[in-house]
Amino acid sequence: SRVYRDKLIDDKDMESYDKLQLDIAKKVFDDMDEEAFKADPLIFCHFAGGIGEPKYLAVSGWDSLKKTLEEALENHNEVNAAMNLVLFEDAIVHVCRINRILESPRGNAL
Repeated sequence: SRVYRDKLIDDKDMESYDKLQLDIAKKVFDDMDEEAFKADPLIFCHFAGGIGEPKYLAVSGWDSLKKTLEEALENHNEVNAAMNLVLFEDAIVHVCRINRILESPRGNAL
């Protein structure tokens, strides 16, 4: 949806796109859980359950994901040179994507 929705500038158009996307998904997937489709954030990563539990799961919310990443950053900064990173939503999403690539066998970003 990011390919098309991000190009829309009017809230009305975005709402229309979201409704159209949901309607099509309901037609294609009969037993689809609508709440799972509307989940925010709709992110899966290997550290959704916390660091040290490498299970590929859905993230429960932005707060828990940000807390996990800040905790990992603190652990990194204790051992290595300090990185002062600001973890905003887009940065968090990119960290999750990069992690997925690195955790996948023969993973690549092509």
